[in-house]
Amino acid sequence: MNDNSNDDSKRQTPRTPGTFIVTYKNSSLADSEIDVSQTKNIGRGGMLLSTTKQFEQGTVLTLEVRLPFNKEPIHFMAEVLDSKEVIRGLSYDTRLKFVNMDESQKQSLEITLNNYLNRGGK
Repeated sequence: MNDNSNDDSKRQTPRTPGTFIVTYKNSSLADSEIDVSQTKNIGRGGMLLSTTKQFEQGTVLTLEVRLPFNKEPIHFMAEVLDSKEVIRGLSYDTRLKFVNMDESQKQSLEITLNNYLNRGGK
């Protein structure tokens, strides 16, 4: 089986396999439950997130991400590119593209990524 979830050949920027705590919810549903998960990898343009629900392509999620070099979590939106079942009915690899990030959010992410990429993702 060919798993392209970590395939960097289609990406404009590299991803690091860092795991960070993420709180997320479907921003288009008023009664959407908030869920907590962690990243499998993250880059300047998006992330791979392990979720407990499968999301349709194009769904916009509201995210709160805790980064190691920030005292407070950063908040932004991401669009679902793909959501594939890993464990039937329990776990999904959900690929996200960041949208509407402001400069301070980008800078916070950049600091973390540069640190992890310079250390080889450790």
